[in-house]
Amino acid sequence: MLMGLLPNHERLLFAAEQDLGEAIRGMTLKLEMLGQTMAANANHELGDVILTADCDGKFAKLSRALIRKAGGVLKLIDAAEALQITERAMQQQLLAGMALGVMSDREMLLPKLQFTKADDTGRLSVLPGIDRVIHAFETAKAGPWSALQFLLEPDPNLATTPTEALRAGRLDEVEHAARARLGMDEG
Repeated sequence: MLMGLLPNHERLLFAAEQDLGEAIRGMTLKLEMLGQTMAANANHELGDVILTADCDGKFAKLSRALIRKAGGVLKLIDAAEALQITERAMQQQLLAGMALGVMSDREMLLPKLQFTKADDTGRLSVLPGIDRVIHAFETAKAGPWSALQFLLEPDPNLATTPTEALRAGRLDEVEHAARARLGMDEG
């Protein structure tokens, strides 16, 4: 019954017929990720504004604008394919804060801005430093939508967007800017 609540539950049912232990591990991972994203969505926090039920329409509009500005999104399975890893490995990266995922309509989406070409084969990799931004926002109990907004907006400490600074290899500066934005370095 629990499998029916999860996206791509047909795959889990098929996996259960092949290897019940692996299917249970996959379901546990998906439920864990779903729980985390549901907790983050419960706080729909963008910047300093906590969205209430009255603001859901505004959140939907703002989230669509952020996704457009991020160059679009990849679904979980598509991101895994582009990184040439399994869906489970992609889920583990999200849970570990190694990649940024945002929840939209019960589906985990990965903003394209965080990906870069790894080599000449066209294979993608996660932009170095994204994990530092995610960690700062998780520590501050700010949601992934807030982290995405931070990555997209020009930061006065960086004189560019954090994403562009990460692409230029300025990982420490971006981490400091994220901490400053979140008020984490204030005494």
